[in-house]
Amino acid sequence: MSNLLSGTLYIKVDGTQYLAKGSFTVNVTPTQREGVAGLDGTHGFKETPKVPYIEGTFTTQPGFSIDTLHDHDDVTVTVELANNTAYMLRSAWFAGDGEINADDAEITGRFEGMSGEQIK
Repeated sequence: MSNLLSGTLYIKVDGTQYLAKGSFTVNVTPTQREGVAGLDGTHGFKETPKVPYIEGTFTTQPGFSIDTLHDHDDVTVTVELANNTAYMLRSAWFAGDGEINADDAEITGRFEGMSGEQIK
C-alpha cells in the first residue's frame, strides 16, 4: 500500500483529458446539514440538497477552446486523485465564468452535475 496522499490529479470530460494545473476541489455529497437551535438548546438539524461539483485550475494549452469548454452540457466528468480515489459527476455542465489568466495560461473552471459519487 502506498503512502502517497496528494499531488497528481487527472480530470476528464466525456473521456477527453484536460491539463489540470492545481487547486482542485471535489464535493459530491448530496446534502448539507445545519444545526437547528432553540432557546432551550439544540433541537436537531435540517438537511438541504446540494449541487455536486468539481472545480480547479486548468492550463490553456495550444488549441484550447473556451467555447468548447463553455458548451459542455450533459457530460460525465471524472477526476482521479493521487491517493487512488476517483469521483464522477453525471449529467454535468460547465458552470465557470470562463475567465482566462493570460499571464499564467490558465483558467479556473467549475463543473456541476445532477449527481456525483465516489467511484473508487
